[in-house]
Amino acid sequence: GFVHRAHLPQPEPGHQLLGLGKGPVDDAALAARVAHAHALAAGVQALAGLARGLEAAGRLHEAVAAWERAATRLSGSRRSEAIRALGALLEGPLADGERALQHFQRASEEEPAVGEWVDTVFALLVKLERFEAAAALGTRRLEHSSDPGRRAAIALEIGRIHLDRLAEPAEACRWFERAVEWSNDGTAHLALAEATGRLGNAADRSYHLERAMELGAEIPAWSDLGLDDPTEAAAALDAVRGAVSDRPDDAHALEALAAALAESGRHAERIAVLERRAALPATEADERAELWLEIGEIHEHQLDDVPAAAVAYRRAID
Repeated sequence: GFVHRAHLPQPEPGHQLLGLGKGPVDDAALAARVAHAHALAAGVQALAGLARGLEAAGRLHEAVAAWERAATRLSGSRRSEAIRALGALLEGPLADGERALQHFQRASEEEPAVGEWVDTVFALLVKLERFEAAAALGTRRLEHSSDPGRRAAIALEIGRIHLDRLAEPAEACRWFERAVEWSNDGTAHLALAEATGRLGNAADRSYHLERAMELGAEIPAWSDLGLDDPTEAAAALDAVRGAVSDRPDDAHALEALAAALAESGRHAERIAVLERRAALPATEADERAELWLEIGEIHEHQLDDVPAAAVAYRRAID
């Protein structure tokens, strides 16, 4: 008569995994297959140990081959460990950046969902000075991150490559604008001030420079801003003064204002700003001495005021 399948003896899950789901199960055969499976697993895991041992013994090329076998046969986190170790060996002791790049490119193609491999490829491309290829990875890198701060950092990195390495300020602006969207901080606005300035847009440069200062960005050396036009320089100087007015105890803002005043030849006002910096409670003793030395040199060489210079020099010594 008809017998329901549920009444038939079912193979154990382990039997199915070992290919013993059909026919009578021979205990000796099962034991042999289980032992073989354990041996295979142990052998695969031993590959990583072998690679580490070869590397420690200085047999680097053999270690590379062992790591390659391990990366092929391992899975999950162990495979990731093998990929990292092989890449570090190629890039580090073997100093084969090209092969390391190919290795991580292959890893990113085989595991496109792993953002770490894309980031590593990007870093290697920058190190090898293949800036166009590095910049082209911007969108892929963004796809692997949902954190706004991380996305802003990536956008800034790509923008800086376009601005500093590829001389493409318009494209740099597009990336910096995305950085502002994800993290409206002073660093992104400062980068936009630089990029818009290179495009000849004085109004946007002044706006972003002012926003950068309002948001507490550390202003770079005045000469790095490239403010050659007198009108533009005057507008930027007003922006720096505004930042100091808003944050009178900000050493970076005071430093930026002192540099701007030096550039414009306003030495008396510059002395007053340097004195304010020297008076800040957070100023270290060595830095305070350097500031008073600078004040003395301005009095002596710019203003021809030797008595005032002597007072400043004495304060630098004290």
